[in-house]
Amino acid sequence: MSIEQNLLINIIDQIVLLDENFSSNDLNAIRTFKSTAASSSNSSTNSLLQILPVSVQRQVNEYLNEIIEQLVLCTGVNTKSQLPNTISHIIKRTLSSRKEIMIKNGHFIKQIQALNELYSKLNTQIQNVCIEQLKMIKANDLNTSHIDTLREQYQLLLKQIQY
Repeated sequence: MSIEQNLLINIIDQIVLLDENFSSNDLNAIRTFKSTAASSSNSSTNSLLQILPVSVQRQVNEYLNEIIEQLVLCTGVNTKSQLPNTISHIIKRTLSSRKEIMIKNGHFIKQIQALNELYSKLNTQIQNVCIEQLKMIKANDLNTSHIDTLREQYQLLLKQIQY
């Protein structure tokens, strides 16, 4: 189903919700329109609209004109005839912006990966330094203990020599 067909179905749903004065024939025609639009991607919009009762066609036309007027206001164009070019330009800018965002996102992801690698390397280096420091502390403790033992032995020898 095309965007146009989907939009028309949504518009008709709104019209049916707002207007409860449809005959059973009108409602059947609306159901036929919706099922045909939903099942066919090839149908032209104009031929689909011919399925609808004339009163519904008028309401759809009014609804579409309101949408166009809102688009004219939102886009800031001066006339309805400028609207297609303006919308086309907006779509091109949007696509260009998306492409630019995707490129920047790719660079950002690469930078994050590089930072993660650096973090991992730095973390490993920090762990290695900490392990070396712990080994040095343990060695210093052993040396201190050995020095204390030697000092005690020296003191004992000194006492023995003095007596």
